[in-house]
Amino acid sequence: RKLAQHPAGLTRPGAGRVICRPHTPSGCRGTMAVGDVASGSSFGTGKVRAPSASPRRRDMRCRTQAQVPKCFRDVKCPYPQAQVAQGEFGAINYSLIGPKDGEVVVCFHGLNGSRMLFEEFGEYISRQGRYRVLSFDLYGHGLSNAPKVDLCPAKACRGCGEAACCGAPRGRYDLNFFVDQTEDLLSALGMEEEQLNLVGFSLGGTIAVAF
Repeated sequence: RKLAQHPAGLTRPGAGRVICRPHTPSGCRGTMAVGDVASGSSFGTGKVRAPSASPRRRDMRCRTQAQVPKCFRDVKCPYPQAQVAQGEFGAINYSLIGPKDGEVVVCFHGLNGSRMLFEEFGEYISRQGRYRVLSFDLYGHGLSNAPKVDLCPAKACRGCGEAACCGAPRGRYDLNFFVDQTEDLLSALGMEEEQLNLVGFSLGGTIAVAF
């Protein structure tokens, strides 16, 4: 689908930002639980809020040598750093490969995974010359930031999720949380108006459907 640019900022139904939402995923095949494609360009509407200020920079998680348990100090990090964008909840580790005029394919990995799941896939289809592949680490995975968990029982509660209450903003780690992360990344990359093809594996398939 395409993101819709509103004069007051990007918004999405039910989450403060309005984005387009396909009424029926036109490119959906099989089950998203094993990772397939959903695409569309229909538009939805929603409540509009004033655009928020630019996200405050929060770097990737980093511990000193002394903070790392001794049994792990010789373990090499399995997650290579790619490029970094800033979202509402901190750093997002992502890669974008392929021709600038190619169709955009956004890849969502599964629970406890990372963007590396789609490394070979991205390299293969980007070499075809038609696709630009965006893969990234979801918050709490890989080298993207891992905000503290918002444990407020009511979704409508505007307490613990706010920085004024508990310091840095906390994340709910639900579908809307990861959809918002995706929107932040696309906005940071100037891809709000791009037609998107979505690919997801396991949890990532569910996020693709929610998006």
